[in-house]
Amino acid sequence: MLGDHFRSFVSSVSLSGLFLLVGWGAGLLMCRWQTFQFERKVTLGQILQSCVLLALFFLANHVYQKTHDVRRKRIEILIDMVGGILAMSGLAHKSFLECTTHGRVSPRMRRNLDSALTDYSNALEELEQVVTYRGGFRQDFGLDQLKQDRKKYKDLVTESPYPIRMPSDRITASAKLHTRIRSNLRRVQLELSA
Repeated sequence: MLGDHFRSFVSSVSLSGLFLLVGWGAGLLMCRWQTFQFERKVTLGQILQSCVLLALFFLANHVYQKTHDVRRKRIEILIDMVGGILAMSGLAHKSFLECTTHGRVSPRMRRNLDSALTDYSNALEELEQVVTYRGGFRQDFGLDQLKQDRKKYKDLVTESPYPIRMPSDRITASAKLHTRIRSNLRRVQLELSA
């Protein structure tokens, strides 16, 4: 219990606060430099006190670095996952555009589109599971909006039976929606990087 409080205290101390304390200490030392009297003898208690203070300093620094490194690695994993979702949404849109540019939609094109949409959905679900499992993040990164946009996109580009020619208004709507999805995913990457 006490270790958890100590870790949260150490992780909350900012680097600028540390520099502020060191600056104050140096300032006090410089102001009092002429009034200091140095003794040539050192007691065992002073040596032990110095060792304990050094050990506490190195322990606090180690704990802070470790928690900072672990958090940074978690954020990098999330950024990579969002990048994968971005690539999969792009592949789904590319597969859809391939279906709209040819005269007839072949079964292969339809399978490619379905597969790309499934991969896109699975990657988004995986991101949600990771964020839910891990917790401790500032926000949910707009996952609900990303899921709603994915559902709208899937509903917009798929129907059964698949038409021979896709109406141009649906092609335009899908392009706008895909642009919004891509923009939202890039925003998530930037928020995670900050």
